[in-house]
Amino acid sequence: MRIIKWIGVLLLISQSMWAAQNFFAKALDEREGGVKTIETKQNQSVEGDSFFKTHGLLLFFSSKCPFCLKFAPVVKQYSENNQAEVLALSFDNQPLPSFPKVIPASKDWVSVAFGNEPINYPALFIINPKTRAIYPVSTGAYSSSELNEMMENMIAQIKKYEQGDVP
Repeated sequence: MRIIKWIGVLLLISQSMWAAQNFFAKALDEREGGVKTIETKQNQSVEGDSFFKTHGLLLFFSSKCPFCLKFAPVVKQYSENNQAEVLALSFDNQPLPSFPKVIPASKDWVSVAFGNEPINYPALFIINPKTRAIYPVSTGAYSSSELNEMMENMIAQIKKYEQGDVP
């Protein structure tokens, strides 16, 4: 009986990850290839990092959560500045002004992202749809500068890990 339950759980997780992979694959396919040029605040052109050509963001939230309402515009701005796709997962199936298109935060998504850890939101994760890896970035609301710093550090760690540079 336990084996049947585990098989069912594995199937649900794989279906959830397949949905995320399709979401991000479609978004990535719609983008132009090559390195993008991004305008900085000082109007200098810099070549865009290709990290978000292969990765995306997962944002768990509730529309009634004041911290989620505060953090969502910060995530939206970050995603626009860095050309990152965001999969917005709502615990109450309601959108936020910054994310009008949402997917319900199903048990499968919650299980994959949080595992056995407590569920706190807003919660931001980086996902690699090809490898199906999910990396936790933050829980709680942060300022734009705090998010930028966290993402910079996290992206550097993920790149090292995915390139096999981690001992």
